Amino acid sequence: MYGRPCTKAGPFLIGLVLGFATSNLELKIRARLASRIALLGMALAVIIIYAILPEYWYPDAGNTLYNTLYTALFRTTFALAVSSVIFALFYSETPTAVSGVWTVLAKLTFNVYLWHMPVVYLFNFVPFYQTATSAMVLLILLPFLAILSFFAAFLFYLFVEDPIARISGALLQKL
Repeated sequence: MYGRPCTKAGPFLIGLVLGFATSNLELKIRARLASRIALLGMALAVIIIYAILPEYWYPDAGNTLYNTLYTALFRTTFALAVSSVIFALFYSETPTAVSGVWTVLAKLTFNVYLWHMPVVYLFNFVPFYQTATSAMVLLILLPFLAILSFFAAFLFYLFVEDPIARISGALLQKL
């Protein structure tokens, strides 16, 4: 179920609606409400990320209701969380100062999405990770896994995506 297109339709539709709204909807929301929406979205995103941990704690629970629901809904719920943060920042009546670091991380997110599963599979070969008996170990290792995914995405951007974009841009200008 993880790789089926039907589990990817929800995030696509949420992104489509948000993109349409930001292009066509004139709206301003109070800064306090915007910050509440953004914080709620961030909290939901973190909850969804850590909600996968029971899959590691109970690896034989592949056919449980929890596993089925999580696998079917986590992408859509995560997209809703991220979109609510974007919505809140975009429509806040007061401009939100965003660090340049977030701009760089945002540029890498699609590559991180592509690289996170290979990084997870590499982690599956680390004996310490597989024999972790405490939830705390997994809670600590998950951000490390995210950092490694961003690092892999950054390297991919530097050595593959950006050079190809420059070459294709130069070729397009010649046409």
